[in-house]
Amino acid sequence: MAVHLLYYSELRSVHSLLARDGIVVLNGNPICITGDTSAERIAPLLANTGTHRATWDIFSVWAAEHSGERLKEAVRVGGRTLGEWTAAWRGAGSADAILKNLIISWGLDLDHLGGDRDVRNTASYEPARLAPAVDSSERLGPAWLVEEMWTLLEPSGSGNFERFDLHVLRDVLGALARASSDSENESPGLDSSKVEAVMDELGILSSQSSLLSALVNERRIHLLDKTSEVAPQDVEPDDQLVASVAARAVALLRLALGSVATLSDRSGVDSTQLEFWARDLLSMRGIDAEAAPSDLWDEIAFALEDVDQLGFTMAAPSLEGVAVWAPIAQTLVTTERVVRWVQAV
Repeated sequence: MAVHLLYYSELRSVHSLLARDGIVVLNGNPICITGDTSAERIAPLLANTGTHRATWDIFSVWAAEHSGERLKEAVRVGGRTLGEWTAAWRGAGSADAILKNLIISWGLDLDHLGGDRDVRNTASYEPARLAPAVDSSERLGPAWLVEEMWTLLEPSGSGNFERFDLHVLRDVLGALARASSDSENESPGLDSSKVEAVMDELGILSSQSSLLSALVNERRIHLLDKTSEVAPQDVEPDDQLVASVAARAVALLRLALGSVATLSDRSGVDSTQLEFWARDLLSMRGIDAEAAPSDLWDEIAFALEDVDQLGFTMAAPSLEGVAVWAPIAQTLVTTERVVRWVQAV
């Protein structure tokens, strides 16, 4: 069931990304909005192939043409966009191929699970286990997944997803450094002097001194390392599959939120004009629509503390255990609250 819900999260994020460029994936009949009052059907061969298959076919083409620009504008570190960072990275070739491959890897489940209904249904509706016989002191594998997922979605003072964006920037700059190096054995770490020079050119070296250390030294968030991992189709769902699908779901969510926020800003639409939608969404999910973003994050932080203190285990829970865990789990699955982070920017 976890894979099922994560997959549909990815599907909706991709539909949002495509809509950003006027592409609407209807049920078997995708269209492209070409003007204020005009639209055209996309590739008649895609008609009647179903939403899932059509989404991947369109997304893979879109990624080759537009994804680099969308990622460049969505990711921001130190008050500068990813596009500004890559442009200032002297001596490197174009970042477009790197960004394209990155985003294609984030959408792999649309091909792997979306194109095969049997695989998707097996992953979604046929549980691999109900009550694993393990020692009750063993921590549940997905506990770290939940903690790292929310670490990536934690709002910063600017309202952006600082940890996620920092991770992506570091990986992209590292790939650019390797692309321009003659050595195949170059360390995956970043050269601090090179990063310092780029920050100086961007005019943020003096005001963002701690950022240099964060880019060069901050610990990696291992969940995002799993975005390129895809399990063979004949492997039944397990914790590793859930982690890799979750990583891609978080990445696509971040990209979709950033892309839509940029479009809203450029269109002159401010958050107050979308308040009716945000309020309805939050209320439907049992989230306090009146709460400030900081209060909504505090609820997540307290729930994560409970997970750490209580020891999330794989043992079959008692009725008392269910009563304890239910409200914690209910809080941790409400990712809809991240809408408020974006509105706060």
